[in-house]
Amino acid sequence: YIAQKLFKNCCDLSSVFAFRSFVHLSGEGLPRRPWTDTMGACRVGRLAALLLCATLATAVDVKVCMPFSEAEDASNAAKNACESNLDSALGSASLESIDKFVCQYGGSEEGCMQSIEDGTNDLATFGGDQLYRAHRDHGLIAYVAEEYTSEDGPINSYYAVAVVKASQCKEREGPLSTLSDLKGKKSCHTGFRKTAGWILPVGYMMNTGLMEAKRDEAVSQNMAVDAVSVKEFFGDMCAPGTTPEGPKFVESDGNITAVEDEEMCAGCQGTDKCSRDPSLNDYAGYLGAFQCMVDGGDVAFVKHTTFDDWNSEKGGGNSKEDYRLLCSRGCQPLDAYKKCNLGEAPATALVGRVDWKTSNAGRDVISLFNGNDQLLGKTQDLGGKEDFLFSSSAKSLARIDNSVPFEGSTSAFFKSYDQFEAIHALNKVKVCMPFEDPDGANRRACEEKLNTFAPSLRANDYLNTLLPVSFLCSARGTDEECMRAVKNGAARGGDDFVVLGGGQMYTAHKYYGLNAFVAEKYTQQSGDPLNAYYSVAVVKANKCAGESDNGVFSSLESLQGVQACHTGYRKTAGWMLPVGRLIDEEIMPALKEDALEEGVSVDAASVVGFFQKDGVCAAGTTADGPLEGGEEFDPLCAIGCTSEATTIDESNRCKGTSDNPYYGYQGAFQCMVDKEAAGQTAVAFVKHTTFDDYKDQTNWGSKVSRGDRFLLEPQRNAHHNGCQ
Repeated sequence: YIAQKLFKNCCDLSSVFAFRSFVHLSGEGLPRRPWTDTMGACRVGRLAALLLCATLATAVDVKVCMPFSEAEDASNAAKNACESNLDSALGSASLESIDKFVCQYGGSEEGCMQSIEDGTNDLATFGGDQLYRAHRDHGLIAYVAEEYTSEDGPINSYYAVAVVKASQCKEREGPLSTLSDLKGKKSCHTGFRKTAGWILPVGYMMNTGLMEAKRDEAVSQNMAVDAVSVKEFFGDMCAPGTTPEGPKFVESDGNITAVEDEEMCAGCQGTDKCSRDPSLNDYAGYLGAFQCMVDGGDVAFVKHTTFDDWNSEKGGGNSKEDYRLLCSRGCQPLDAYKKCNLGEAPATALVGRVDWKTSNAGRDVISLFNGNDQLLGKTQDLGGKEDFLFSSSAKSLARIDNSVPFEGSTSAFFKSYDQFEAIHALNKVKVCMPFEDPDGANRRACEEKLNTFAPSLRANDYLNTLLPVSFLCSARGTDEECMRAVKNGAARGGDDFVVLGGGQMYTAHKYYGLNAFVAEKYTQQSGDPLNAYYSVAVVKANKCAGESDNGVFSSLESLQGVQACHTGYRKTAGWMLPVGRLIDEEIMPALKEDALEEGVSVDAASVVGFFQKDGVCAAGTTADGPLEGGEEFDPLCAIGCTSEATTIDESNRCKGTSDNPYYGYQGAFQCMVDKEAAGQTAVAFVKHTTFDDYKDQTNWGSKVSRGDRFLLEPQRNAHHNGCQ
């Protein structure tokens, strides 16, 4: 122990040897031995010192983020308690990978999420909505979660409930029988955008139609949509606090800032009615919201354990029979929270980065907290901060293992996922992505790119409100799912817009009533802009008639029997336009009988019959094709979407996703390049800008020049030999 303290930082080996010899020769009660033994002891000491140094060199400081500022932590009480209590637990556990815990001010929940993602901090605790945002927006995962008591044993989630006085229920001749009766009443919330006190109840009431989303009023009042909606539904209210998303926005010196709305905290009590600090606002937090209801409020939106916590603080002299839960089924006893609730949220959890979890320190932290009831007791409501690090209602801590759908499927763990989404989507522009995105990487990239340009909307005076502009991207799987989502609209759980190409635009307009707002522009050879593109058939120049003795391409008819690379099944430039023209001009026979026999769409059967057998690459599906029911059709992709140059996993060859390198414009061109390199004759159906769009992003530059590829003319032309 002395050696560890003495040589912790410098690992001075000479000092270790001297120290070891001194103890051996002079230590009280130790037998004296020959000098040679002492030298042997020194050698042992040298080895021990080296091992000690190696161990100490890997020890790190674990940085815990506190979601408040130093100004909000009187006398640094929370910081001091955080560090001393965690280090005390660390000392008793003797974990070699951790030197000490350092608790740092993050300023806010969002500040902590960002600092953990950036690596400035390692850990923080979040619950409910904050946990949802940490996972969705920052890719963080939970390591250890609180557990609460229930009639079925420990649970790592809690229920949001609406608590009223029993005397206010209809059964006792009061005015309340359902949630709709709360309109115009005084509401007590744990805080603006807090999970049980706001997100779940407001999301529930909006999703069920009890509360209307006041979008126009929000724009005119420079307030978040949910804030205005709640204000207009209830009468007097107490919902303190702010987030970066509201409730109100003001502009000062060109900067837009989220601030409190005095009307939303007019029903609070204390020296600072809009503060979330219980020392300044008597009605802040779970216990405060409950007390607000007791003191005259009509309803308290809290979690199912709040009465017990409040009663314990008051000395235990209150009866559950004096209070009821209010839901669509009327008033119910407090213990009926599983049937009478407004949503279920994941418990407060210790959160960090995915990679840090498997580090030595990460594994030791999880081991330290898992099942450590003594540590839990020392880290609840530290420094008077409610729920920091953990909440007073937690009874134990448990590791979140891979069998719990916490880290993979967000919606599976967040039982009330729709309520979380409903609130956050109210104040955002929702963008639909027509593909799958299992790990959320494309969604995060989409939002990052769009939100980078969001400030310019205000700078260019496109908006007449101070409301912040931000985008929310959602993966729906297919073009038609996106069309359906946009038709439904964001207000009904759908989206605001999707980017579609020509063929999909036709379907969107004809069958879903959607219209185009903004179109891409391309540059013509003349230099003039063009908001359309051309579908072209690209072939290798030396395969054109007249260019070489091996020339085979002279017109559309000459495509029969060659290999074909399409951008995808039913894609515009890669399928709809070329296949449509080939069939319309009766160059490609419409194989209706074959299609009926194989249970496949007519255009799919016709393409397979026209081009070289096993030589077609047209990945992807639509709602009705290529096989009936929107299933994949192997002759369109199973063999054709592969080559010697590009290895494609068999499971991906028919997928219309980024997992298939032959899908899309770039993919179709690459497909043709690879097939030609292997000595085959192929055509790529793409748009006229494809070569220029992708030449700098691929290896084409070293293999292909503009002069190496020609466009196939629809009709034979003696002057051009069928190609240009």
